[in-house]
Amino acid sequence: MQRRLFGLRALLALGLGLAAPALSTGCEAIANIEDRELGQCGEFCDTVMRNCTGNNKVYETRQKCMAVCKLYDVGDPSESQETNTLSCRLREARDAEHATEEEVSNHCRSAGPEGLNCDGQCESYCQLYERSCGEVQCGSNANCVAKCKALRNKDSFNLTKDHDGNTVQCRLVHVSNSTVGGKTHCGHANLSTPTEFCKDLPPEDEGEGGSAASTDPDIITEARPVDYCRVVTVACGGGDWAQYESQKQCEALAPFFAQGVLGDQVDDTLACRLYHSYNSLCAESAHCPHAGPGGEGHCGEPTSETVDHVEDTKCIAYCRLAKGVCEAQYNSADGFDGDDEKCLEDCKTLVDHQVVEAGPDTPTRYRVAYAKTPGTLACRLLAVSRAAESRSLCDTLAVFGKAGCAE
Repeated sequence: MQRRLFGLRALLALGLGLAAPALSTGCEAIANIEDRELGQCGEFCDTVMRNCTGNNKVYETRQKCMAVCKLYDVGDPSESQETNTLSCRLREARDAEHATEEEVSNHCRSAGPEGLNCDGQCESYCQLYERSCGEVQCGSNANCVAKCKALRNKDSFNLTKDHDGNTVQCRLVHVSNSTVGGKTHCGHANLSTPTEFCKDLPPEDEGEGGSAASTDPDIITEARPVDYCRVVTVACGGGDWAQYESQKQCEALAPFFAQGVLGDQVDDTLACRLYHSYNSLCAESAHCPHAGPGGEGHCGEPTSETVDHVEDTKCIAYCRLAKGVCEAQYNSADGFDGDDEKCLEDCKTLVDHQVVEAGPDTPTRYRVAYAKTPGTLACRLLAVSRAAESRSLCDTLAVFGKAGCAE
């Protein structure tokens, strides 16, 4: 390979009467042959295709390997740093040749798009998406990497199985496909709103979102508190748009939501909140309140004849949660005597009971910072979130507006 490259350069130098150019690690074309085709990418793809086969294969074809390879920074082959570079991946591909059976998967996943030991999946995904698809996810590479942590991350990588499912591995499969298959695959690989494939789907053709059924046993087919709380915590964070004070608090409250069906975009369900949590990844101020305890209208469509307008539907969510978390107190005279209509009517007297869609500058859209204001529905929703985590707090009656939430 090196002799061929030298020969081409020598011929060019003699034919043009110029000194032979210095060896390059870039993608400069010489006689229509790229350095990296002949050099590092060629060696890398030969190595990884030879050493990572069967269930450990990380590129279907050498063509795709070469296309992805050209998007990696070259790095320094003399250093053993775990960086998101071609040099790191080449070392991992070489190491796979003599690794034990248990170690081969680790080395091959590191040599592939995941970059497991080469700075990690999210760093690789965000860089590959930007360079192949021509745009940065979530506004910046740093924000993309941070929000990518919300995605389910499997302890495996399989080109066939990971073609589907709401995982970082699925997105890496499709962003790799985009290097040879066109920009359509970029939509499949989107971080927050993939257009196809990288979703979890219901077991039947149901759901307000129109989700088709999935028969793949590896695809999650129902909304799970662990997924919802991981995503909403990362998406909305601990800053201005936090919907819970901690992921643990979210996990305590989530089982009290109705389950719903994956793909739901409306209705007072866990599935709906999960859907809007993903939307929140790159647009916190717009979508985090939809994903929170009250659903801010999107996850609180009228399901009761006692609610006449969608603007009042945060009260549905509140009353259901209050009744579920603090049932004894809800059924007592200190609560609502077990009367759902009484709860709804009481809720509708609060200044912030209506759904607000006016944007991030509207102060009454639900978030923890605003919920610490006593005498508000937001205060009650925060109180019920706290009570789910520590049931003795039901006795303080803050859930029913009888005590404040301010710290």
